[in-house]
Amino acid sequence: MSAVTSTAPVYELSEVCRTFRRGDVEVRALDGIDLRVEAGEFLAVQGTSGSGKTTLLQLLGGLERCTAGTLLFDGRELSRLGDRQLTRVRARDIGFVFQQFNLIPTLTAAENVEAALATDGHGRRARRTRAAEVLDQVGLAARRQHLPSTLSGGEQQRVAIARALANQPRVLLADEPTGNLDSSTTDEVMEVLRRLSLDSDLTIVLVTHADEVAARASRIVHVSDGRIVRRPDRASRQRDVTTPPGIAAEGVTHRTSVDATMTDDVYTVDEVTYGPGAGEDVDGATGAVTYRVVSGTLAVDVSGTPQEATVGEVVVVPSGASHRVLAGDDGAQAVVIRPAGAPRRSSPARRG
Repeated sequence: MSAVTSTAPVYELSEVCRTFRRGDVEVRALDGIDLRVEAGEFLAVQGTSGSGKTTLLQLLGGLERCTAGTLLFDGRELSRLGDRQLTRVRARDIGFVFQQFNLIPTLTAAENVEAALATDGHGRRARRTRAAEVLDQVGLAARRQHLPSTLSGGEQQRVAIARALANQPRVLLADEPTGNLDSSTTDEVMEVLRRLSLDSDLTIVLVTHADEVAARASRIVHVSDGRIVRRPDRASRQRDVTTPPGIAAEGVTHRTSVDATMTDDVYTVDEVTYGPGAGEDVDGATGAVTYRVVSGTLAVDVSGTPQEATVGEVVVVPSGASHRVLAGDDGAQAVVIRPAGAPRRSSPARRG
C-alpha cells in the first residue's frame, strides 16, 4: 500500500573545514560543516558578510578544496579529484551565477549564452537552438537579440542564469544573485529561480544575506563564523511559502510553522517540525500524499502498517489509503506533498 524509497543526495558534507593563512594567522573560514543537499532541492545559505557562506559555495562548486572533512558530490569526494576532473565537473554538472552579471557587452543576450557552449563541441545551429531554449525558460525570448546595455538589471541577471543553464547542469550555484538589484527586479530573478526549481530536477544552492531572498527557497540554513547555526529568533514566525522544488503539484500552498503549530500541508524550513500533528488522522481517500524527510526520522501509519523513513527517503501514501502521522524524532523535518485540489483539514492541529 505504500513505499519507502531512498535517494542519494547531490552533496553530502561531513565536518568540512576550510582554513587560510594570513601571514602568521590562521583564518578558519569554515569550521566543521555538516550538510546534505538533496536532488531537486532549492537551498538558501544565509549569513552576514564574513560568515563563510561564499566560501561554502566555492567548495560546492569545486573552486576551492576543503582542508579537512569530506565533501561528496554525486558520491565523489571533490577534494580528491585532479584539476582536470574538477574542470570537467564544473563544466558539465555545475552552473554558476554571481552578483556581477559578467556579460560580454558587445554580444547579444543570445550570443552571451552561446558563448558558454563554444568549448563543448556544439555546432552553431545547436548553440543557437539551446540559447533560444534557455532564454525562453527565463522569460527573455523576445529580448534575445538585445545587447546588455539595453537590458534592465533583472534582465541581465536572467541572461546570466540562462548562460549558467546552457550546458544543462545538475546544480545551479548562485552567489548573492540579487545583490545589485532593486526589490522589483529581485522579485523577477527569484521567481525565475523558483520556477526552475519547480519545473525541473535542477538543484539550486543560493547564498544571501537577505531574509526576503532566503524565504523564497525551499529550505534555509544559517551560517555564522564558519558554522551552521540555528535561528531562535524565528521561533514564532509563520508564513506561506512556495511549493517544494520539482516534487509537488502546481497550485499547492504550503505553510511553515516553527512553533510546532501544524497546518494542512507543512513545508519545513529551518527548525520547523513536521506535520500534521503526531497521531492526527489525515484525510484518506482523497488522493496520494508523499512525505519526504529532510532531517530526523518520520513514522507514518498507512492503512494499519507503520512505515518509517529517514533523511533522503520518502513515504508514499497511495490514493484511497488512510494514514496517520506517528511519533518521530523531536524536531524531525519533512515535506508534505498532496495533489492540487485535494481536500485539506479545516483547522490546524497542534502537536502534543
